[in-house]
Amino acid sequence: MIRLVRRLQILFLLLLLSTGPVLHALTEGLYRSNTVGMKLETLGPLDAGRAPDDELPYLLRVRRLSSLSDGTERHERILEGIDGVEARTVVESRGGRRIRETEYTNGGYQEREYNADGLMERVTVHDSRGVLEERFYTYEGPRLLELRSDHRDPDTSYRETFRYTSEGRLRSVTRIDASGTRRFSEYLFRDTTLVEEWHSDGREDLVIRYGEAGQLVRAEAYRGGELIEWERWEWTRPAGSGPVVLSGKVTWDAGTGRTETFAFDADERVVTHTTSRDGEVLLSRRMTYEGDLLRAEEVTQRDGPDEIVRYYHNEDGSLTRSERLRDGSLVRLREYGENEHVRETRFIAEEPVLRIEFVAGNRVREQVIQDGEVVRERHF
Repeated sequence: MIRLVRRLQILFLLLLLSTGPVLHALTEGLYRSNTVGMKLETLGPLDAGRAPDDELPYLLRVRRLSSLSDGTERHERILEGIDGVEARTVVESRGGRRIRETEYTNGGYQEREYNADGLMERVTVHDSRGVLEERFYTYEGPRLLELRSDHRDPDTSYRETFRYTSEGRLRSVTRIDASGTRRFSEYLFRDTTLVEEWHSDGREDLVIRYGEAGQLVRAEAYRGGELIEWERWEWTRPAGSGPVVLSGKVTWDAGTGRTETFAFDADERVVTHTTSRDGEVLLSRRMTYEGDLLRAEEVTQRDGPDEIVRYYHNEDGSLTRSERLRDGSLVRLREYGENEHVRETRFIAEEPVLRIEFVAGNRVREQVIQDGEVVRERHF
């Protein structure tokens, strides 16, 4: 429940950002970008010859399409990622203010219309069958007061209303779906800092608390007034000043009775992970790093053998192989090649007995080995 509601919160924050009145001037060129297509840095003209890579995982290409006599201009924005085109959007603007955006996807497209203040006023989602959903936004000045969603399937339609403090900060959100079910979210601020959230659908409640630096420190989920799950985050300031960094996390689940404890280094990488129940450790893992690379992972289990996995990399930092040892004996070897090719060899008494080949995570060949010879082979 905690993770689900956190995802819904992120979507809600993105909604608020998307209704903001700011529109960067659209000019042709190539830009460094983040995943939502925000222009961060000009890289040059469209033919600058750059392609997404580890240093620039996202690029935004802006191309001017046309200009009308009434001053309306149309630009095309193409967001590219390492895996290909992420999004294509056509933006219509007039006098530096966007009027409409049309974002195309594989299965359809979405139209977003804006009012005179540059705020999102209407969204229409189309799929192969026509209009799937329409969303309408109502404002008082810059504040969003209501969001209404009319869906092709009327059972999934809903309405959300928003209330604010006298200072203009969000106070609550109420959602009413087609069945009349109400869901509430409340937000508590101290000065300008969000310190607590409360979410409820009448059956389950979620309380989220933040620290003085605005960092997430605790989340608790209740059902029928009973605590069913919680997470706690611990933060430190490595140099005594500057931003806080995550140093630890603890989670508890009433369904399993298990507590998961994580410790992080200064780069917020997991260095230890422990699973326990009723104070008894069931499993513990310890990660060792060398520079930016994971070198080894040690696993200790209450009801199983101890294991260690060693990782090997080439000069470029790419993983070339990993070895899993159980009580000191090799039980699995993985070799990593080009084009997502992986060869895994399994051992019994340190003798190879099975070899499996994968491409892009899919098993493509399997060989049974006896006395060092392949005795049976199967292709997938």
